[in-house]
Amino acid sequence: MVEGRAHTQWLLSEDLESLSSIETSPEEPGLVRILFNDDVLLLGYYKRLERTFGFRWRYPQLSKGEYLRPAILFSNEIIGELTLQLYSSSPKMIAEKLVIRKEFAEESVVEKVIKELERISIFAGKELDVRFNLRSEL
Repeated sequence: MVEGRAHTQWLLSEDLESLSSIETSPEEPGLVRILFNDDVLLLGYYKRLERTFGFRWRYPQLSKGEYLRPAILFSNEIIGELTLQLYSSSPKMIAEKLVIRKEFAEESVVEKVIKELERISIFAGKELDVRFNLRSEL
């Protein structure tokens, strides 16, 4: 049972360690998130993407789910996309290509993208294999 709540809430005991590790402080400015095709933030951003790019634009939904092109959210801006290879039978999540808008192409931003990819790969139970070069992408 979750303590300090007006209503009873239940969770699994094996989730306690992961929940207690979540920081309660507000997120830092310049936060990077990787938004996959069905992410609600990305779905809600589509009208803004049309204004940004000047045409009705959508991230592709790939039928086999083996190659993904998630968007990169930096603060409140879509700044680029990744090409990920994510086979369910493979122990690796392979980041093949990174495309970032020029005004955000800084080493610190790319490092945050890689850090977020590491977080996602751990969640997915995969080893991260970054195949793009940090310097060559800038």
